[in-house]
Amino acid sequence: MAELTRLGARQVSTFVPLLWQYPDELLPNLFWAPQAYFAAHQKDIQAARCLLDTAGQDEFDRQLRLRASDLDGQQLDVNPQYFPGDLFTRFGGRRRETT
Repeated sequence: MAELTRLGARQVSTFVPLLWQYPDELLPNLFWAPQAYFAAHQKDIQAARCLLDTAGQDEFDRQLRLRASDLDGQQLDVNPQYFPGDLFTRFGGRRRETT
């Protein structure tokens, strides 16, 4: 949002508070949920986070902040690779084992 303001936009806002204001009409939708959802599932969320390594926890935290409408520090990874490179190719398909 800061970049949009820097580029000249006078009023920049996220749509997430609108979702929270009208949850019965607009939610759940994809990964957006009312704030109460995250509070009600805090134990499960923390348990899931504990399964990840440090890099995974950082991404997990970033995703939770995004869902809470915290856009600071949100950026796309220029080289995303979720699965290990020796298991899947970047453009789909399973790598064949050579023997």
